[in-house]
Amino acid sequence: MANSRLLSQLRELTQNLEEMVERRTAELAESNRKTKAFARELEEVIYVTSHDLKTPLRAISGFSQFLAEDYSDKLDSKAKLYLNRLVDSTKRMEQLLDDLLNISAISSREEKFKKTPMSEMIKEAVAMTSPGADTEVVYDEEKLPAVYCDRSKIVEVLYNLINNGIKFNDKPRKRVEISSRRSNGFYEFTVKDNGIGIEKRHFDRIFMIFQRLHRREEYDGTGVGLSMVKRVIEEHNGRIWVESQLGTGTIFHFTLPEHNDGNRKKPIGERSE
Repeated sequence: MANSRLLSQLRELTQNLEEMVERRTAELAESNRKTKAFARELEEVIYVTSHDLKTPLRAISGFSQFLAEDYSDKLDSKAKLYLNRLVDSTKRMEQLLDDLLNISAISSREEKFKKTPMSEMIKEAVAMTSPGADTEVVYDEEKLPAVYCDRSKIVEVLYNLINNGIKFNDKPRKRVEISSRRSNGFYEFTVKDNGIGIEKRHFDRIFMIFQRLHRREEYDGTGVGLSMVKRVIEEHNGRIWVESQLGTGTIFHFTLPEHNDGNRKKPIGERSE
C-alpha cells in the first residue's frame, strides 16, 4: 500500500516536472522569437536611419569644407577653430554611418560559401589597408589552408584585424603576422601585432558595438569593426577570442570549420524557412 502511494506520488511529481519543462520551453521559444523579431526590426531601423542621414550629412560636410577652403582667411582664429571642429565632426559622423551601413549590409547579404585560399583573402585585405613603408604584414602562403566561407565577409574580418594591428600601434616598425593550425576539426587562425596591446579587463568589451578604449584624439575609429568581426565568425560556426599584454601587442584567434557541413548559424534576426 505504501509502495503504491509512493509510486503514485512519483508519477505525479514526474508529470508536474514534465509540464514545467514543456511550459518553460514554450516560454523560451516565444522569448527567442520576439528577440529575433526585435533584432531584425532594430537592424532595419539602423539601416534606414543611417541611409537617410547620409544625404543631409553630405551637404553639411560639403558646405563646411567649402567654407574652410575658400573663406578661412576671412575668419578670426576662434571661428577657424569652430569650423575645423565642424569639418572633423562631420567626417567622424560619415565614417560612423558608413560602418553602420556596412554591418547591416553584411548581416543581410546573401551568403555565398565556397572553398577559398586564405592567402588570397589576406592579399585582398592587405591591399584595402594600404600599409605604409613602416608596416609589414607577414604570412606564409604555402602554410595557409583554403576554407569554406563567404569570401567577402572573411575579407572584411581580415581587414579589420589587420587594420587594428596597424592603427593601434606606436612602434616605429609596425608588424602584423598571420598564421594557422588545425585544431579539432577547425582551422585556427591568429593575427598577431606588435601594437599597444589591450588590458585583460577589456577583452570581452572590445567585441561590443560602439565600444572604444581610447579617446578619438588618440586613435580614430567608431567602435563597430570588432563587433562585425565577431558576428561574421559566429555565422561561420567559428569563434573568436583575444590575448594581449599592454605594450607588447595583441593576438586575435579565430576558428573556421575544416569542412562545409552546411549547418551554418543564422545571423541574429534572420528568418527561418
